[in-house]
Amino acid sequence: MDLVPSPDPAGIPGPTWVFSFLLLFTQTVHAAFMNFTLGGSWFLVWLHVGRQTEWKGRLYDLCMGVLPIAISMTLTFGVAPLLFVQVLYGRFFYTANVLMGWFWLSILSLLVLSFYGVYVLKALAADGESEWLSNSWGRIALHLLIAMGFSSIAFLLTANAALSQSPAIWEEAYLGSTIATILGKVSFFWPRYLHNLVGSLVVAGVWIVWIANLGGRETAEKGGRSGAALAVGASLPQMAIGVWYLFALPESVLNGLFDLKSLASTHLVSGVVVSMILFFNLSLLLVLPTHRKLRWGAAVLAAAVLMAMTTTSEGIRRLLLQDYLSEPKIVPQSGPLPIFMVLLVLGGLFLAWILRLIWNAREPKTMG
Repeated sequence: MDLVPSPDPAGIPGPTWVFSFLLLFTQTVHAAFMNFTLGGSWFLVWLHVGRQTEWKGRLYDLCMGVLPIAISMTLTFGVAPLLFVQVLYGRFFYTANVLMGWFWLSILSLLVLSFYGVYVLKALAADGESEWLSNSWGRIALHLLIAMGFSSIAFLLTANAALSQSPAIWEEAYLGSTIATILGKVSFFWPRYLHNLVGSLVVAGVWIVWIANLGGRETAEKGGRSGAALAVGASLPQMAIGVWYLFALPESVLNGLFDLKSLASTHLVSGVVVSMILFFNLSLLLVLPTHRKLRWGAAVLAAAVLMAMTTTSEGIRRLLLQDYLSEPKIVPQSGPLPIFMVLLVLGGLFLAWILRLIWNAREPKTMG
């Protein structure tokens, strides 16, 4: 029984490589913000426990100021990758949506509850007379619910990706097997989810090093060190999970990754090498948390790792679907695609300008 839908007869409005590039670019930008949203929400649980300490309280306030912006950017830059996935892999993506049913639709509810939970915390912080504000355990519980909400969204998105890239198990779903049973057949599902979850702590640690630099010398030193410690500490299990994820992939995918000829294998190797350099850089930040060049090095290296891993993930997707993919019909459209490209560039420049204004307004001039 062939359950894979036929390619869209309407075709796609431009060359495949254009949409592949846009998918990788927008997914990388989305991941940069998403990792702080996910990993930062867990860091704030720990930070809230000790926020009576002056530097922790200052760092907590700074992180809570950044978190809503990061969530908004995660959502904004998350739309484009989904659109490009639909263009290139729509017949797999939509089938996975249908198989997940209400679980897929629940993402919106989880997102709304988690997002507004952050604003509830900010409102409570502004209300000095609030009973909730004096109830530390209540605030910790709300922080935990927010972090669990974002983690659940990551779980469901990973489940969708795993299902969309495993057409061989779709028949079981149509025969009545539960989603839990079907996902149990996907050998790489759990390591992939943990790789996303633990990896977010590494990137969030880099964010925190930068955010701490906005809070004065003590916050920059102690807060920056806590961010570096989070990133270094998460890097160690992340390496082990990465090996688990790699060898949980089907043999045909492993052969494609290890032939050192495909783009995916090249980016996998480069990603591992850059990750090692990032780990060394973060280890130095544990000693010199306010060092400007080390901060910039961590940011650039983390961005390079995200780009390499995003490209590797796309290569893995194509290897998993290699028996089902075919060259799509191309029906060029001279209007929408150029307009999108122009708006993408202008939007990126505008965002960079806004972030520069924010940074120049808040960065302490005395920090090295």
